[in-house]
Amino acid sequence: EQIDYVLLVGGSTRIPIVSKSIKSIIGKEPISKVNVDEAVALGATIKAGLITLEKNPNSITQNVARELKTIRSIDVANHSYGTISLSFDEITQRHINMNTIIIEKNTPLPCSFTETFYTTFEGQTAIDITVTQGEDADPDFVDKIYENEMDLPPNRPTGQPIEITYRYDENQMMHCTFKDVNSGQIKEVQLHNGQERATGTDLNSFLIE
Repeated sequence: EQIDYVLLVGGSTRIPIVSKSIKSIIGKEPISKVNVDEAVALGATIKAGLITLEKNPNSITQNVARELKTIRSIDVANHSYGTISLSFDEITQRHINMNTIIIEKNTPLPCSFTETFYTTFEGQTAIDITVTQGEDADPDFVDKIYENEMDLPPNRPTGQPIEITYRYDENQMMHCTFKDVNSGQIKEVQLHNGQERATGTDLNSFLIE
């Protein structure tokens, strides 16, 4: 009931079972009012025109520029991105790992958010660095697209602040910064959202370090 309509795009949507399946799932006939073969290419052309209008407006004719100005295009984050942190569960009265979302799904791009976390025990010499992709609070139900560790100075009390900043640009690049506030130590990671998940050796395809 939260779906207004489904727009068919792509030549394969001409297969009758596609429309029948969509209707059986959402109870509504899908819409096919665009040229399914050309829609994606036309959309990419319009997006290219909007970028050109912004960066090099003199290269576009006045008529084209006027039409492009009537179009509103917004890039958004296609997933939620977060990190795994230790939190106290009031129900079980114990500490558990939780997926803490820093950038929520559908946030307009570009965007930048910073969250502060704290070391959990005295003399802690390292923190786990994990970048997650997904909406669930349970770490077992999200993808871990980056995992590493950052060393910390020794002999410090508990509760030392760690700032985590995620900056997501319009080119689908994620810039992640992990900063130990007191020492100024920083770990930076850049991830490209060209794939939906990375595990094991596939992590290398995400890294731009």
